[in-house]
Amino acid sequence: LTKTTSTYLMAGTTSAETKISGALQRELDVVEKECLRPLQVRAFQCSIRCCEDQTSPQTVVQSCVQSCMTPMMEAENRLKGEVDQLQDRLSRCAQQCKDEIQDLLPANPTQRDTEQAKQRGEACLMKCADSHMHLIPKMIARYRATLGSC
Repeated sequence: LTKTTSTYLMAGTTSAETKISGALQRELDVVEKECLRPLQVRAFQCSIRCCEDQTSPQTVVQSCVQSCMTPMMEAENRLKGEVDQLQDRLSRCAQQCKDEIQDLLPANPTQRDTEQAKQRGEACLMKCADSHMHLIPKMIARYRATLGSC
């Protein structure tokens, strides 16, 4: 029954996933250009200065470069954490849809049962996407606030 339920949900996953991933990607593209790229530029410029120091030993230069890269790496990790949290919430919502459909289906579903389950699954997944869309701007605002300079 689990495999059958998953099959019913797969068709809806595509449109719901497309909707939420498109919205998320648009926001992430802006954050990448406005926040992460300037951090990358500063990190690489700082690293260049480290490497231009011909008098320091390699370990000092490596430590310097690592220090230069730390703010950028931390910013990228914070963003990944925010996106992971959103994905976890979406996964829990999708799992709830799957569970609801599984509970509705009889042991031997008819073609009508199958079609109704598919429609309910698609509607449920779209509801998940819709209910999580408002979280994207909040997530981005929270992330920007942690950077301070963005």
